Amino acid sequence: MKPLITIISECHSDNLGDQAIARSLSNILHPFYSVTETSFGCLTISQTDNSALPTKLRKSILRKVFSTVPAKTRMRIWWHILGKKRKFAKHFGASIKESDLVVVGGGQLIKNNLALFSEKLSLISDISNSYSTPFGLLGVGVDKKMDSQNWRIVKKAINKAKFITLRDFTSRDRLDTAVNLERDFSILPDLAFALKNPEFSQEMSDRSVSLAINIMDFDAMLSGLGYVKKPDANIFVEGLCDIVKIAHNNGSTIKLFTSGTPEDLIAANNVKTKISMRTGVDVPIFHPSTLSHLLNFLVDVDDVIATRMHAGILSYISGCNPLCVNWDDKVAGVWSTINQPERVVSVEDIANKNASEIILRGLQNLAPASQHSLDELAEKISLCVLEPIRKTLVHDQASVTLKT
Repeated sequence: MKPLITIISECHSDNLGDQAIARSLSNILHPFYSVTETSFGCLTISQTDNSALPTKLRKSILRKVFSTVPAKTRMRIWWHILGKKRKFAKHFGASIKESDLVVVGGGQLIKNNLALFSEKLSLISDISNSYSTPFGLLGVGVDKKMDSQNWRIVKKAINKAKFITLRDFTSRDRLDTAVNLERDFSILPDLAFALKNPEFSQEMSDRSVSLAINIMDFDAMLSGLGYVKKPDANIFVEGLCDIVKIAHNNGSTIKLFTSGTPEDLIAANNVKTKISMRTGVDVPIFHPSTLSHLLNFLVDVDDVIATRMHAGILSYISGCNPLCVNWDDKVAGVWSTINQPERVVSVEDIANKNASEIILRGLQNLAPASQHSLDELAEKISLCVLEPIRKTLVHDQASVTLKT
């Protein structure tokens, strides 16, 4: 019987990049192991009841009280006092207790956010330890906003992991600085680079979309820059308008596209309206409903300007020629890991008065990856995923044998 591995990831996220990571990892493991997937961030429907808040009156009172409390404090009250931790413990525990190994990742999961990723990692570690189930961190990124409190919460979990692979050198440096690691860790390119687009063939030609521009929620993008005062999103949009105008005048077929989230679609509609008002060009929007839907779209695209990190990665593995906006240094990090730093431009480049020249020249100086290089990259990632898992399962089985 194959060992059972539980993948805990953002597999149910509405961001299709998170789904791409989960699918890639599952595809790598399935030939050798039995695999189950559990959501890192979402509870099952049966675990999202409001039994802790039985009356409308109590809900109303809590809303009034919570309105005066900082957002992070509010979420920790939900976690520690109002039952969210208990529900996630049941959610994670149901999968962990049946597993031979728990794999947490990939994605930017060592993170300081309102979803309390640090608390969830700590909880997974504690539950795994209670069932004597080994767990590892695979292909994870480290948030630049991590503070001392988050490091205290997550430090024990990191040191209890049987193996750790990080997706970029920046994450390695942050982890190395903050945590006195008791074991080695390695660098692994983002797991989505190992995903195969089943619709892509190197022999494909005559793609009908010359330029696809990926749009993401501007609040999320600009807050990721870490400025004390956010820059005006309109400056960024003006740069996109210039790019569209020049590309359109050069005969390019242009589309906007999202990575699946409702917030990104709202932003794309706003951009579409402003492009039409300022340039007279009507640019259609592609909003994918599934990961397969997005992959099918990308095989019909030549050049891509990507704001979402995984929009760029999925474009790359689909034979497109992506140029990626570095709104968070994780973007530059993942492309440096595969020695493609030239695929990254800054937000300031888009907002520059010469944006069209900078971006379109940048695309002209790049080319799509060859099928051979994509296959080599996927094989490298697969080997780097399978090796620590194999060693952990062999060691764990040996330990059980010795005990018995």
